[in-house]
Amino acid sequence: MRCKFIAWAAVALIGAAPFAGAQADVLYDNLGQPNAGVAGSDLLATAADGGGGPVAVSFSTGSQGVVLSAVSLLLEGTYDTAGSISAELFSDNPTGSSSSAPAPGSELASIGTIADSSLPSSFGTVTIDPATEIILAANTRYWVELLSSGSTPTTAIWATSATALGVGVVGEYDWNNYAGNLNSTALNQDPSVGYAPDMMAVMAVPEPTSLSLLALGLIGLVSARRRRYV
Repeated sequence: MRCKFIAWAAVALIGAAPFAGAQADVLYDNLGQPNAGVAGSDLLATAADGGGGPVAVSFSTGSQGVVLSAVSLLLEGTYDTAGSISAELFSDNPTGSSSSAPAPGSELASIGTIADSSLPSSFGTVTIDPATEIILAANTRYWVELLSSGSTPTTAIWATSATALGVGVVGEYDWNNYAGNLNSTALNQDPSVGYAPDMMAVMAVPEPTSLSLLALGLIGLVSARRRRYV
């Protein structure tokens, strides 16, 4: 009886973990890296409106599926306008550019929308919590893409880092669409270029399905132990 109680208690705790402040994993983070600083910025308006948007940065998951919990971006609103930014999750196109470097593939989900009027007047961290659950597969590259949303062009800019340092940064990619030209560059590029990826952090929590399977495994283990001693 005691073993059965422990097993079901474990199931309850594991099942509740994703929804009760589960520890978030950092998949990508180049915000606030020592000596990194802001090297420049990308205007998120589209090429037709004189910007470089869409702009995207890639990140990759580890050996287990996770749920996207938050995306933080270093942004600045240059003017107080009616424009807005849409943050979208894209799949990976492994040979998406003319140089066979990865680039964003197809749109998978909307992460959220940010109004220009809500942005800081100097670079500051803006965090988006997805309104709906977005499950990320294991061992997969994704892209966070920012672009103008709506009929009014955005005036927001996304800061680029001075270095390619940070959690999950090395080996990932940055992409923009200046003047309609695909420009995809490995983030662990030659430092002489003077800038690296746009700055963001991507957080995730364990996928509930994985935790449920672990709970079922615990039930099976306890049941096997009870049968052995009956």
